[in-house]
Amino acid sequence: MIGNIAGQQYFQPFLPNKQVVFKGIKTSESYLPNKDEIVINGIIIPKSNFNRFNKKEFQFFDDIRFLAPLSIKEGLIKLARLKDDLCNNSYECNSTYHKDMLKLIGDFSQVVEEEPRLKERKLTGIIDGGARTMVLNIGENPETGEAEVLKISDRPNHPKALGRRFEPSFDMPIGISDQKRGFYYYTQPKAETDGITMSHLEEVIKKIKKADYRTAKDLELIDTFKKQIGLYKGQPYLIDPECAVKTT
Repeated sequence: MIGNIAGQQYFQPFLPNKQVVFKGIKTSESYLPNKDEIVINGIIIPKSNFNRFNKKEFQFFDDIRFLAPLSIKEGLIKLARLKDDLCNNSYECNSTYHKDMLKLIGDFSQVVEEEPRLKERKLTGIIDGGARTMVLNIGENPETGEAEVLKISDRPNHPKALGRRFEPSFDMPIGISDQKRGFYYYTQPKAETDGITMSHLEEVIKKIKKADYRTAKDLELIDTFKKQIGLYKGQPYLIDPECAVKTT
């Protein structure tokens, strides 16, 4: 719901038994792509992110976009400020989680600043963001012209860091991969995740087992496997390397 008090617009997401008002944070209906999204300070956020709020875990970084591309560091700083504003102006956040999340975003931005291969890339949105990992849309690779994502985490997240070899039969291709300041990161082409079927899952699992790996739990659950597989050049690949575990 979009409202207006004393000339200031505000957004009231529906939350069970709780009404929320983002005081002092201006939004603009003219920029809303559709009724299921809201724009706050140049960041387009699906309203569904607010509906998932609970006091133990606040994650609103899923599927958000920027009205204009920013450097990765600038975009992450803007996200941190927005998260801080939303917490200060709307409800009592879990203070430990909130501080940890802000520190994580700050650390991520510092890692990117020190990576010369990423300094000129632009952040266009966040595909997924949690307490330990973020998946960022970073636009086209200037050399290949392919849309890419950057995955960064405080735990091993690419094949080499996980202690296994890259498997071209089922692993999504990887570009930059490295480790700095205790964080692991890598880039890869942006996979198409819409339209993933059980047959795609079965094909990837077959390739994983043929290479003497076993599948991790997230790849076996019907409600999560679609987040672990993507289509690239028409073929299904594993986009989460942690879902393939060496058997020996």
